[in-house]
Amino acid sequence: MKKVSSNLILGLMSLIIGFQFLRFDNGYILETASYEIVPGHLLIALGGVILIYYTVPII
Repeated sequence: MKKVSSNLILGLMSLIIGFQFLRFDNGYILETASYEIVPGHLLIALGGVILIYYTVPII
């Protein structure tokens, strides 16, 4: 249980930090009207993978 709770906290913190990064730089490029991948996107993806991997029971 301790490993699951520490990984749950790690996943949630990764999501929170990723969203905080996106508040300041969302990767939007005005000249080309497109988005680029910034660290906030990667942290949100990492947090999602950690949460899904450690909280969804594997059958």
